[in-house]
Amino acid sequence: MVRLFTVVVTAMLLLVGCSPEPPRKADFNGNTQRTSEEVVSAQAGRVAPAMAGVPAGEATSAVAGMPVGEAGSIVADSTSGERDNPTGETNPLLYASRMVILNATLDIRVESVDQAEDRVRDIADRLGGYILHVRAQGREQTRESYITFRVPFENFERALTEIEGLAKEIVSRTVDGEDVTEQYVDLQSRLRNLEATHDRIKALLATAQNLEDTLLLYQRLAEIQGQIEQIKGRMRYLEQNTNFSTISVIMRPVPVVEEKPEPTPTWDPWKIVIEQFGLLRAFGESILTIVLILAIWSPVWIIPVGLLIWLWRRWHPALYGAHQGKGISSRQPITTPVTPEEK
Repeated sequence: MVRLFTVVVTAMLLLVGCSPEPPRKADFNGNTQRTSEEVVSAQAGRVAPAMAGVPAGEATSAVAGMPVGEAGSIVADSTSGERDNPTGETNPLLYASRMVILNATLDIRVESVDQAEDRVRDIADRLGGYILHVRAQGREQTRESYITFRVPFENFERALTEIEGLAKEIVSRTVDGEDVTEQYVDLQSRLRNLEATHDRIKALLATAQNLEDTLLLYQRLAEIQGQIEQIKGRMRYLEQNTNFSTISVIMRPVPVVEEKPEPTPTWDPWKIVIEQFGLLRAFGESILTIVLILAIWSPVWIIPVGLLIWLWRRWHPALYGAHQGKGISSRQPITTPVTPEEK
Protein backbone atom coordinates (compact mmCIF):
# COMPACT_ATOMS: atom_id res chain seq x y z
CA MET A 1 0.00 0.00 0.00
CA VAL A 2 2.91 2.37 0.69
CA ARG A 3 4.20 1.71 -2.79
CA LEU A 4 0.74 2.47 -4.23
CA PHE A 5 0.64 5.77 -2.36
CA THR A 6 4.12 6.69 -3.64
CA VAL A 7 3.00 6.01 -7.23
CA VAL A 8 -0.10 8.19 -6.77
CA VAL A 9 1.83 11.14 -5.36
CA THR A 10 4.45 10.85 -8.12
CA ALA A 11 1.70 10.91 -10.77
CA MET A 12 0.25 14.04 -9.18
CA LEU A 13 3.61 15.82 -9.21
CA LEU A 14 4.18 14.87 -12.86
CA LEU A 15 0.79 16.27 -13.81
CA VAL A 16 1.59 19.50 -12.03
CA GLY A 17 4.98 19.76 -13.73
CA CYS A 18 3.56 19.12 -17.21
CA SER A 19 0.67 21.58 -16.91
CA PRO A 20 1.17 25.08 -18.37
CA GLU A 21 2.46 27.50 -15.79
CA PRO A 22 -0.01 30.31 -15.03
CA PRO A 23 1.22 33.88 -15.05
CA ARG A 24 2.55 35.01 -11.71
CA LYS A 25 2.18 38.35 -10.05
CA ALA A 26 5.13 40.24 -8.63
CA ASP A 27 5.02 42.14 -5.38
CA PHE A 28 6.49 45.60 -4.78
CA ASN A 29 9.96 44.13 -4.12
CA GLY A 30 10.02 42.26 -7.43
CA ASN A 31 9.49 38.83 -5.85
CA THR A 32 7.14 36.49 -7.66
CA GLN A 33 3.92 35.61 -5.79
CA ARG A 34 2.47 32.12 -5.86
CA THR A 35 -1.19 31.16 -6.17
CA SER A 36 -3.05 28.96 -3.71
CA GLU A 37 -2.99 26.04 -6.20
CA GLU A 38 0.82 26.26 -6.41
CA VAL A 39 1.11 26.29 -2.65
CA VAL A 40 -1.12 23.21 -2.40
CA SER A 41 1.00 21.37 -4.99
CA ALA A 42 4.23 22.35 -3.30
CA GLN A 43 2.97 21.27 0.09
CA ALA A 44 1.92 17.93 -1.41
CA GLY A 45 5.56 17.33 -2.34
CA ARG A 46 6.68 18.07 1.19
CA VAL A 47 4.02 15.90 2.79
CA ALA A 48 4.72 12.84 0.63
CA PRO A 49 8.02 11.83 2.27
CA ALA A 50 6.67 12.52 5.72
CA MET A 51 3.67 10.28 5.15
CA ALA A 52 5.56 7.36 3.66
CA GLY A 53 5.00 5.32 6.80
CA VAL A 54 1.37 6.26 7.27
CA PRO A 55 -1.24 3.56 6.52
CA ALA A 56 -2.71 3.76 3.05
CA GLY A 57 -6.27 4.56 4.20
CA GLU A 58 -5.17 7.65 6.14
CA ALA A 59 -2.74 8.82 3.48
CA THR A 60 -5.22 8.64 0.65
CA SER A 61 -7.88 10.50 2.65
CA ALA A 62 -5.44 13.38 3.00
CA VAL A 63 -4.61 13.68 -0.69
CA ALA A 64 -8.01 12.87 -2.24
CA GLY A 65 -9.96 15.31 -4.35
CA MET A 66 -7.17 17.62 -5.51
CA PRO A 67 -8.05 19.40 -8.76
CA VAL A 68 -4.50 18.96 -10.13
CA GLY A 69 -4.86 15.17 -10.41
CA GLU A 70 -7.67 12.64 -10.44
CA ALA A 71 -5.57 9.72 -9.21
CA GLY A 72 -5.77 10.78 -5.58
CA SER A 73 -9.54 11.14 -5.67
CA ILE A 74 -9.88 7.68 -7.27
CA VAL A 75 -7.84 6.09 -4.49
CA ALA A 76 -9.85 7.95 -1.85
CA ASP A 77 -13.16 6.78 -3.31
CA SER A 78 -11.94 3.16 -3.43
CA THR A 79 -10.75 3.13 0.18
CA SER A 80 -13.09 5.40 2.10
CA GLY A 81 -16.33 4.73 0.15
CA GLU A 82 -19.13 7.08 -0.75
CA ARG A 83 -21.13 9.10 1.73
CA ASP A 84 -24.81 8.18 1.41
CA ASN A 85 -26.24 11.38 2.84
CA PRO A 86 -23.73 14.28 3.16
CA THR A 87 -26.14 16.58 5.01
CA GLY A 88 -26.80 14.06 7.76
CA GLU A 89 -30.56 13.96 7.06
CA THR A 90 -32.49 10.95 5.83
CA ASN A 91 -34.63 11.37 2.75
CA PRO A 92 -36.87 8.34 2.08
CA LEU A 93 -37.84 9.69 -1.34
CA LEU A 94 -34.25 9.42 -2.54
CA TYR A 95 -34.12 5.68 -1.90
CA ALA A 96 -37.77 4.65 -2.38
CA SER A 97 -38.28 6.40 -5.72
CA ARG A 98 -37.35 9.62 -7.47
CA MET A 99 -37.31 13.01 -5.75
CA VAL A 100 -40.34 14.98 -6.93
CA ILE A 101 -41.59 18.38 -5.76
CA LEU A 102 -45.41 18.36 -5.83
CA ASN A 103 -47.67 21.44 -5.95
CA ALA A 104 -51.48 21.46 -6.20
CA THR A 105 -54.11 24.17 -6.68
CA LEU A 106 -57.82 23.67 -5.93
CA ASP A 107 -60.59 26.13 -6.83
CA ILE A 108 -63.81 25.09 -5.07
CA ARG A 109 -67.30 26.41 -4.25
CA VAL A 110 -68.55 25.92 -0.68
CA GLU A 111 -71.68 26.77 1.29
CA SER A 112 -69.83 28.72 3.99
CA VAL A 113 -66.37 30.14 3.30
CA ASP A 114 -65.60 30.71 7.00
CA GLN A 115 -66.46 27.13 7.97
CA ALA A 116 -64.53 25.71 5.01
CA GLU A 117 -61.49 27.79 5.96
CA ASP A 118 -61.56 26.37 9.49
CA ARG A 119 -61.84 22.85 8.09
CA VAL A 120 -58.84 23.37 5.81
CA ARG A 121 -56.76 24.62 8.75
CA ASP A 122 -57.78 21.53 10.71
CA ILE A 123 -56.84 19.23 7.80
CA ALA A 124 -53.39 20.79 7.49
CA ASP A 125 -52.74 20.50 11.24
CA ARG A 126 -54.09 16.95 11.54
CA LEU A 127 -51.98 15.64 8.63
CA GLY A 128 -48.76 17.07 10.03
CA GLY A 129 -48.60 20.17 7.86
CA TYR A 130 -48.42 23.91 8.45
CA ILE A 131 -49.98 27.08 7.02
CA LEU A 132 -47.88 29.27 4.72
CA HIS A 133 -50.31 31.98 3.61
CA VAL A 134 -53.91 33.04 4.27
CA ARG A 135 -55.87 35.84 2.60
CA ALA A 136 -59.60 36.60 2.85
CA GLN A 137 -61.68 39.34 1.28
CA GLY A 138 -65.33 40.30 0.79
CA ARG A 139 -68.42 39.63 2.89
CA GLU A 140 -71.14 36.98 2.88
CA GLN A 141 -71.98 36.04 -0.71
CA THR A 142 -68.93 37.85 -2.10
CA ARG A 143 -66.42 36.49 0.44
CA GLU A 144 -63.33 34.70 -0.90
CA SER A 145 -60.53 32.91 0.95
CA TYR A 146 -57.07 31.85 -0.26
CA ILE A 147 -55.03 29.38 1.82
CA THR A 148 -51.62 27.89 1.03
CA PHE A 149 -50.23 25.14 3.27
CA ARG A 150 -47.77 22.27 3.18
CA VAL A 151 -48.24 18.64 4.19
CA PRO A 152 -45.91 15.62 4.24
CA PHE A 153 -45.48 13.95 0.87
CA GLU A 154 -47.19 10.74 1.99
CA ASN A 155 -50.34 12.70 3.03
CA PHE A 156 -50.58 14.74 -0.18
CA GLU A 157 -53.35 12.72 -1.88
CA ARG A 158 -55.27 12.34 1.37
CA ALA A 159 -55.28 16.10 1.91
CA LEU A 160 -56.58 16.71 -1.61
CA THR A 161 -59.36 14.15 -1.13
CA GLU A 162 -60.52 15.67 2.17
CA ILE A 163 -60.53 19.20 0.76
CA GLU A 164 -62.53 18.09 -2.26
CA GLY A 165 -65.04 16.58 0.18
CA LEU A 166 -65.77 20.10 1.49
CA ALA A 167 -66.73 21.40 -1.95
CA LYS A 168 -70.20 21.66 -3.42
CA GLU A 169 -68.55 22.26 -6.78
CA ILE A 170 -64.93 21.78 -7.94
CA VAL A 171 -64.14 24.49 -10.46
CA SER A 172 -60.57 23.36 -11.20
CA ARG A 173 -57.92 20.96 -9.89
CA THR A 174 -54.26 21.27 -10.90
CA VAL A 175 -51.32 19.11 -9.76
CA ASP A 176 -47.75 19.88 -10.91
CA GLY A 177 -44.58 17.87 -10.26
CA GLU A 178 -40.89 18.70 -10.71
CA ASP A 179 -38.33 15.88 -10.75
CA VAL A 180 -35.12 17.04 -9.02
CA THR A 181 -33.42 13.66 -8.67
CA GLU A 182 -30.62 14.39 -11.15
CA GLN A 183 -30.01 17.80 -9.60
CA TYR A 184 -29.72 16.26 -6.13
CA VAL A 185 -27.33 13.53 -7.28
CA ASP A 186 -25.15 16.14 -9.00
CA LEU A 187 -25.01 18.16 -5.78
CA GLN A 188 -23.98 15.02 -3.88
CA SER A 189 -21.08 14.42 -6.25
CA ARG A 190 -19.90 18.03 -6.05
CA LEU A 191 -20.12 17.96 -2.26
CA ARG A 192 -17.97 14.83 -2.01
CA ASN A 193 -15.26 16.39 -4.16
CA LEU A 194 -15.29 19.65 -2.22
CA GLU A 195 -15.13 17.90 1.15
CA ALA A 196 -12.20 15.79 -0.03
CA THR A 197 -10.43 18.95 -1.20
CA HIS A 198 -11.23 20.61 2.13
CA ASP A 199 -9.62 17.74 4.06
CA ARG A 200 -6.62 17.84 1.77
CA ILE A 201 -6.00 21.55 2.28
CA LYS A 202 -6.35 21.19 6.06
CA ALA A 203 -3.67 18.49 6.00
CA LEU A 204 -1.38 20.73 3.95
CA LEU A 205 -2.07 23.70 6.22
CA ALA A 206 -0.59 21.80 9.15
CA THR A 207 2.73 21.46 7.29
CA ALA A 208 2.98 25.02 5.89
CA GLN A 209 6.48 26.44 6.49
CA ASN A 210 5.99 30.17 5.82
CA LEU A 211 3.38 32.87 6.27
CA GLU A 212 2.67 33.30 2.56
CA ASP A 213 1.77 29.63 2.11
CA THR A 214 -0.38 29.72 5.24
CA LEU A 215 -2.37 32.74 4.06
CA LEU A 216 -2.95 31.29 0.61
CA LEU A 217 -4.04 27.97 2.07
CA TYR A 218 -6.44 29.74 4.45
CA GLN A 219 -7.88 31.69 1.51
CA ARG A 220 -8.40 28.53 -0.50
CA LEU A 221 -9.89 26.77 2.54
CA ALA A 222 -12.41 29.59 3.03
CA GLU A 223 -13.47 29.41 -0.63
CA ILE A 224 -14.00 25.66 -0.42
CA GLN A 225 -15.93 26.00 2.85
CA GLY A 226 -18.24 28.59 1.29
CA GLN A 227 -18.97 26.34 -1.68
CA ILE A 228 -19.68 23.42 0.67
CA GLU A 229 -22.16 25.45 2.72
CA GLN A 230 -23.88 26.68 -0.43
CA ILE A 231 -24.32 23.15 -1.79
CA LYS A 232 -25.55 21.83 1.56
CA GLY A 233 -28.11 24.62 1.72
CA ARG A 234 -29.37 23.79 -1.75
CA MET A 235 -29.61 20.09 -0.85
CA ARG A 236 -31.57 20.89 2.32
CA TYR A 237 -33.94 23.02 0.24
CA LEU A 238 -34.55 20.16 -2.21
CA GLU A 239 -35.04 17.65 0.62
CA GLN A 240 -37.54 19.88 2.39
CA ASN A 241 -39.53 20.54 -0.78
CA THR A 242 -39.67 16.84 -1.68
CA ASN A 243 -40.58 15.75 1.85
CA PHE A 244 -43.39 18.34 2.01
CA SER A 245 -45.85 19.16 -0.77
CA THR A 246 -47.61 22.51 -1.25
CA ILE A 247 -51.39 22.87 -1.67
CA SER A 248 -53.18 26.14 -2.52
CA VAL A 249 -56.95 26.33 -2.01
CA ILE A 250 -59.28 29.01 -3.40
CA MET A 251 -62.71 29.01 -1.73
CA ARG A 252 -65.75 30.95 -2.93
CA PRO A 253 -69.43 30.66 -1.94
CA VAL A 254 -71.93 28.84 -4.12
CA PRO A 255 -73.74 31.46 -6.23
CA VAL A 256 -77.38 31.96 -5.18
CA VAL A 257 -79.88 32.09 -8.04
CA GLU A 258 -82.69 34.53 -7.26
CA GLU A 259 -86.10 33.55 -8.65
CA LYS A 260 -87.82 36.53 -10.25
CA PRO A 261 -91.64 36.59 -9.79
CA GLU A 262 -93.62 36.40 -13.01
CA PRO A 263 -95.53 39.61 -13.80
CA THR A 264 -99.37 39.52 -13.63
CA PRO A 265 -100.78 39.47 -17.18
CA THR A 266 -103.03 42.43 -18.16
CA TRP A 267 -105.93 42.45 -20.68
CA ASP A 268 -104.85 43.95 -24.00
CA PRO A 269 -107.48 43.91 -26.79
CA TRP A 270 -105.01 44.97 -29.47
CA LYS A 271 -102.77 42.05 -28.53
CA ILE A 272 -105.74 39.67 -28.80
CA VAL A 273 -106.62 40.98 -32.27
CA ILE A 274 -103.03 40.52 -33.45
CA GLU A 275 -102.91 36.96 -32.05
CA GLN A 276 -106.20 35.99 -33.74
CA PHE A 277 -105.12 37.43 -37.07
CA GLY A 278 -101.96 35.40 -36.72
CA LEU A 279 -103.98 32.23 -36.09
CA LEU A 280 -106.23 33.00 -39.07
CA ARG A 281 -103.23 33.50 -41.28
CA ALA A 282 -101.73 30.23 -40.07
CA PHE A 283 -105.02 28.42 -40.81
CA GLY A 284 -105.17 29.86 -44.36
CA GLU A 285 -101.55 28.89 -44.95
CA SER A 286 -102.32 25.33 -43.80
CA ILE A 287 -105.32 25.02 -46.18
CA LEU A 288 -103.32 26.42 -49.08
CA THR A 289 -100.49 24.03 -48.30
CA ILE A 290 -102.86 21.05 -48.43
CA VAL A 291 -104.31 22.19 -51.77
CA LEU A 292 -100.86 22.63 -53.26
CA ILE A 293 -99.78 19.20 -52.05
CA LEU A 294 -102.86 17.53 -53.58
CA ALA A 295 -102.38 19.37 -56.87
CA ILE A 296 -98.71 18.48 -57.12
CA TRP A 297 -99.35 14.81 -56.30
CA SER A 298 -102.47 14.54 -58.50
CA PRO A 299 -100.73 12.33 -61.13
CA VAL A 300 -100.18 9.83 -58.39
CA TRP A 301 -103.58 9.72 -56.69
CA ILE A 302 -106.07 10.68 -59.44
CA ILE A 303 -105.71 7.39 -61.39
CA PRO A 304 -106.32 5.08 -58.39
CA VAL A 305 -109.28 7.20 -57.27
CA GLY A 306 -110.82 7.17 -60.78
CA LEU A 307 -110.33 3.39 -60.97
CA LEU A 308 -112.07 2.92 -57.63
CA ILE A 309 -115.04 5.01 -58.78
CA TRP A 310 -115.34 2.98 -62.00
CA LEU A 311 -115.21 -0.32 -60.10
CA TRP A 312 -117.81 0.92 -57.67
CA ARG A 313 -120.21 1.74 -60.48
CA ARG A 314 -119.68 -1.69 -62.08
CA TRP A 315 -120.37 -3.48 -58.83
CA HIS A 316 -123.60 -1.54 -58.23
CA PRO A 317 -125.18 -1.26 -61.70
CA ALA A 318 -128.74 -1.54 -60.36
CA LEU A 319 -128.28 1.54 -58.22
CA TYR A 320 -127.15 3.63 -61.10
CA GLY A 321 -129.71 1.94 -63.53
CA ALA A 322 -132.70 2.76 -61.27
CA HIS A 323 -131.70 6.37 -61.18
CA GLN A 324 -131.46 6.44 -64.95
CA GLY A 325 -134.84 4.64 -65.43
CA LYS A 326 -136.55 6.95 -63.02
CA GLY A 327 -135.25 9.86 -64.93
CA ILE A 328 -136.54 8.47 -68.32
CA SER A 329 -140.00 7.48 -67.02
CA SER A 330 -140.56 10.82 -65.54
CA ARG A 331 -140.33 12.37 -68.91
CA GLN A 332 -143.78 12.46 -70.72
CA PRO A 333 -143.91 12.35 -74.53
CA ILE A 334 -145.00 15.61 -76.11
CA THR A 335 -147.83 15.24 -78.69
CA THR A 336 -149.13 17.95 -80.83
CA PRO A 337 -152.86 18.12 -81.55
CA VAL A 338 -153.92 17.35 -85.10
CA THR A 339 -156.32 19.81 -86.66
CA PRO A 340 -159.12 18.74 -88.99
CA GLU A 341 -157.50 20.48 -91.88
CA GLU A 342 -154.37 18.36 -91.48
CA LYS A 343 -156.49 15.21 -91.57
